[in-house]
Amino acid sequence: MFRNHIKTAVRRLIRNRSVSIINIVGLTLGMAVTFVIMMFVSHETSYDRFHKNRDQIYRVITDQKQHGWKAASSPYPLASKLENEFPQVRRASRVGYLPGAFIEKGNEYIPEERFYFTDQDFFEMFTLDVLQGNPEQMLTDPQDVVLTRSMAEKYFGGLEVLGEQIVIRAGNDNHTLNISGVIEDLPVNSSFQTDFLGSVALYPELILQTGIFGGNRDLSPEALQSSWGNDLFLTLLQVGEGFRQKDFSKKLREVEEQVLKEPEKKAYHLQSMKDMYFHSKDLVSSFTQRGDLKQVWVFSLVALLILLVACINYILLASSQALDRAREVGIRKITGARQKN
Repeated sequence: MFRNHIKTAVRRLIRNRSVSIINIVGLTLGMAVTFVIMMFVSHETSYDRFHKNRDQIYRVITDQKQHGWKAASSPYPLASKLENEFPQVRRASRVGYLPGAFIEKGNEYIPEERFYFTDQDFFEMFTLDVLQGNPEQMLTDPQDVVLTRSMAEKYFGGLEVLGEQIVIRAGNDNHTLNISGVIEDLPVNSSFQTDFLGSVALYPELILQTGIFGGNRDLSPEALQSSWGNDLFLTLLQVGEGFRQKDFSKKLREVEEQVLKEPEKKAYHLQSMKDMYFHSKDLVSSFTQRGDLKQVWVFSLVALLILLVACINYILLASSQALDRAREVGIRKITGARQKN
C-alpha cells in the first residue's frame, strides 16, 4: 500500500511537473532567502552581547550645545573625577586613538589604523580573551603595549612575544614599547575594534607629536592631562548594582558647574553600552562601529513578507492540485474503486 502511494505521488509530480517545480522551488527559495536575511539580522543584533558587564557599562557623550553636535569624546581628567568622587562608579577607563601610527618592521614602517591607548581597568571592564600575560599587570607601565593575536603573528610570527619590543613612530619621533600581553582578536560583532592597546599615560605625548594641534606651543603632555577643554578621550564607566542613570545625570550637572568655564555651552550625558551600536548615528565621533536599526527592521519585514508570499503561493498551488485529486478520487469511486485502491 505504501509503495502504491509513492507511485501515485510520483505520477502526480510527473503529470503536473510545471506546477510541482514552481511549488517546490518557490517555497525553497523563499525559505532560503528568509534564512539568509535572518542570519544578517541575528548578527546585527548580537553586537557587544559577549561582554559579561555589558549591562553595567556606559560611555560619556559630550553635547557641544554651542556648535550643535555631539561626540563620544571627553577630557582626560573626567574619568578619574567620576571614579574618585562617585561610589556608583566602580571603574573608569579612558581610550585615546592615535592617527597616523607606524610600526617598524625590518627596514620599513607599516601604517596601523587601529592603535588605541587605554587604562589597565579596561581589561577588567570588558570580556577579552587573554592569550599571553597577566591582565592585572598589563599597561601598568607607560611604555607597555598589548597586541592582538593577528598583530603578534604579523610582526613576530607567533604568540610567544612577552618581553619583546615594537617601535612606533608618531610624527617624526620613534618610541620603543614593551609587549606585556597578547589578546585574542576581538569578535566581528564587537563595536570596538583594535589591534594595539598602549598605555594612556603615554598617549598625550604621542598625540602632540602627530601635530594635530598645529603649532600650539602652550600644550604639553601634562597640560593635556589636566585640561578640561580638549575632548580627545572616550570615557567608559562601569557602574554598580542599583545604578540609576537619571539620578546620575543630576550629578553630571554638578560636575559641569565645577569644571567647565561655560557650562551652558557644554553638557555630559551617559549612553549605555546596549545602545552604542544602534544609537550613535548622530555622533560626529564615536570610537566604535555603528549600525542602522531602521535597516534591521526593514530587512526583518522583507524576510517576513518573502516567507509569507512563499507560503501563500505553496498553499494556493497545493489547493488547486487537491481539487484535481478530489475529482480523480470521485471518478474512481464511481467506477467501483475501493479505499485500498
